[in-house]
Amino acid sequence: MIEIRKVNGKEREIAVQTACDVFFDEQDIPKEMTVIKDELSPIWWGAFSGKELVGTVAAYKESGKQHMGRLTVIKSARGNGLATKLVKTALAELFEKGASEVFLDAREATKSIILHLGGEVIGEEYPFFKSTCVPVKITNEEFQTQK
Repeated sequence: MIEIRKVNGKEREIAVQTACDVFFDEQDIPKEMTVIKDELSPIWWGAFSGKELVGTVAAYKESGKQHMGRLTVIKSARGNGLATKLVKTALAELFEKGASEVFLDAREATKSIILHLGGEVIGEEYPFFKSTCVPVKITNEEFQTQK
């Protein structure tokens, strides 16, 4: 049974480390690029299998816009829709708290999730380490329609 919830203070370090490990090990993204600065007031959600953290996603505000990222699922927990569940949980809470739209720089898997939930591509694809990213966004209205 997987539980998805906000991480508490002690779990935040584990969530950040999990995201750092997945991004570095699989895509050579430096760990310092994965950490979200404290001044952006990041919120982290985790997917837990018992006490083990198996997935993460985070949200933060930058330049007045709500952003989401750091979506990770460890290899052994992939293939069961866990990333989609993490995204849906985070988006539902962000929109419930008043966000009207959420922005992401997404790799292919995350882009697919956001588009499936009603979001849209808003910019050109660009190279990012071993992959590419593309700017996407989803509005509360789009999310509520597709839920």
